[in-house]
Amino acid sequence: MIRFFKNQFYKLNNKNNNNNNNNNNQSNIFQFSNCSTIIDLNNINNSNIVFCTSTDATNDLIRNLDIKWVIVDNSHQEVEPKTLCALNLADHVILFGDSVSDISVGPISVKSKKFRNLMKINLSKRLSNYIRPFTLTSNYIPSIFSNLLSLDKINFQDLSFFNFYKEKPIFSFFNLESIESLEIMDNENLDDKEMIQKFTNIKECEFVCKLVRFLLKTLKLDPLEIVIVSPFEAQRNLIKKNILDLPFINVLPIEMAQYYHFSYLIVSLVRTKGDNSKSYWCESDQRTIKKLVLIPRIGLFFIGYANYFQKRERWSLLINHTKSLDSLTNILDSNISLFNFYQHELKTHNTIKIE
Repeated sequence: MIRFFKNQFYKLNNKNNNNNNNNNNQSNIFQFSNCSTIIDLNNINNSNIVFCTSTDATNDLIRNLDIKWVIVDNSHQEVEPKTLCALNLADHVILFGDSVSDISVGPISVKSKKFRNLMKINLSKRLSNYIRPFTLTSNYIPSIFSNLLSLDKINFQDLSFFNFYKEKPIFSFFNLESIESLEIMDNENLDDKEMIQKFTNIKECEFVCKLVRFLLKTLKLDPLEIVIVSPFEAQRNLIKKNILDLPFINVLPIEMAQYYHFSYLIVSLVRTKGDNSKSYWCESDQRTIKKLVLIPRIGLFFIGYANYFQKRERWSLLINHTKSLDSLTNILDSNISLFNFYQHELKTHNTIKIE
């Protein structure tokens, strides 16, 4: 039996029907890690269940033993054919992974065109002819956030009112029409990767800072509950300079923020023009959006120019979802100092509006 679960948020409760005694003996479960310095062979031999990563699954200690259940985490991160072959002695294999691979085929050296094309396809799609993947979601992530990833129209009946924290989630997209600029004037000597970090948007910075102060004052938040994310280093530095009196507010790149869980996420999108065919955040729009919506636990706020992102297929879908949730606010007056925020109550969530 092979099962593939998408997403890395899960709880697993296994009951072995073949075991007549009800003694929950921990020795029946072995967690294998190549970080371990000492491996108890007797412990492995007596195990019915083994937890491991894809790389560890190919280890002879697991491959040559009669393990009944093998549970593989991060199964989307390595080359999978050899992993599956290595697990052929197991009666049951459960793979936890992601429907979007963490690695591209680019850095993998494969001479065979047939295998190279195979590895371009996500593991869940490769196995789709044989098994049906199950999608697991986290109790900590509001369903309204995870539903933003849907390729179909959001079904309001699928949205729960509250998350794990028993608070109604807050979601807003502020459509701020302001112009991006480069931090430096002379960019002739910069390559694309260096230049892309130099974009700033002063109006967005002012708006972010005012939104942060509103959340802290109105919701009585701890500053450590909030993270501000922007794809551009210059924009992050600009925001930091404007909240020097709030040193505990995290301002991070998405590459760091994705590994933490904050109650509230504010995203400064910055871009208002440019080539829509190119990557916006140094990776696919699908991966970028997925990382963003899975970071916060209570509040998610986007600040950016919707017209630019409406031209990008995956972002356009998110904006359409936002409109259907009555959470898109158009800002016509660029004088940020005149704005006053208020919390607007909706059936499935709250949103922040401007008066």
